[in-house]
Amino acid sequence: MKMRDQRKTKIVIFTAMAFMAILLGCAVYVGAYPVPSAKVSTPAASAAFPDKEKPVEQTVVYEKVTMHHPSAGEDGYPYIHDIRTNNTAKTIVKTEVGMLAYDKSGNPLKLNWYSLDTNGAPSYEYLYDWDSTEIMPGQTDNVDGGWNFNILDTDQSVKKIAYVLYCDRKITFSDGTVWENPDYEAWHENYSGKKVSVQLLDNYYPYVQIIE
Repeated sequence: MKMRDQRKTKIVIFTAMAFMAILLGCAVYVGAYPVPSAKVSTPAASAAFPDKEKPVEQTVVYEKVTMHHPSAGEDGYPYIHDIRTNNTAKTIVKTEVGMLAYDKSGNPLKLNWYSLDTNGAPSYEYLYDWDSTEIMPGQTDNVDGGWNFNILDTDQSVKKIAYVLYCDRKITFSDGTVWENPDYEAWHENYSGKKVSVQLLDNYYPYVQIIE
């Protein structure tokens, strides 16, 4: 009986030692390859960076330019009426603007643009340099009247005008800076003296000029 009990005791001790060895091995294994702890985001790391404000685009826009023909019995002369908005931070004090005219089918018209000059030769384009009206930042200029035609009743082509296109060549601001339109020459080449589709003429305005 004693011999059998001693064997049982040895077996129990051996089993316990083997189990301890297994646990020790697991501990060593886990120590060699530690489980990564969960990453905790700090407010500084997780906060989104606010978007930078984009600079406001500076533009001068011809909202609409229309030809007014006096109706029967109405006093006055035919004239061009333009509506223009200054979306810059500066006051406009002077403008040099190219002007073109077309009939209802999109054919270019040669006109005596300055009708008081009886010696002036008709031309497709007129470059008008004016400084009569200041346009403040954010202001839309929409004064009554406009550029008069045929004051001496010598140019019958004026009656055919259905569309007028404007494009600024230069704009002078109150601080003395001058913006020269980099697109003016291309505009001149594409439109002056050329037939233009009625669809394009109908959708020409608003005409936006980006001031850089």
